[in-house]
Amino acid sequence: MDVADACRERGVKSVAVTAGYMRASRGASSTRKMDAANVDLKAFTESFYRRGLRRASSQPVLETLVYLKHETQVWFEITTLLIPGQNDSQAEIDAMSQWIDGRARSGRAAALHRVPSRLEDDRLAAHAARRR
Repeated sequence: MDVADACRERGVKSVAVTAGYMRASRGASSTRKMDAANVDLKAFTESFYRRGLRRASSQPVLETLVYLKHETQVWFEITTLLIPGQNDSQAEIDAMSQWIDGRARSGRAAALHRVPSRLEDDRLAAHAARRR
């Protein structure tokens, strides 16, 4: 947070890039020092977090997003890396989108970045090459 303080003294904005595991008690002091946050929501199922991230949980990340929306003035964006066959089902994307619309947006926009995985990039490039 010393860097954020130094930036603010010079008029430079600071952005936190985070996996979203913030405690409310610590979050209050750290969010006062940031102008924006990019939160990595890795998936929208507990099974993905537990299986792929060694028993982690999505709940603290979702709580951070709600906290940022309702308790701060921090501009925040959500990034999700879609991994084919792991967290890219239409049902999961729909559920995540509805949750964001209902819990993390409600009045103030929340930007969502869909980041294709390298495998998806390769698949799209191969498809484009076939169409030529």
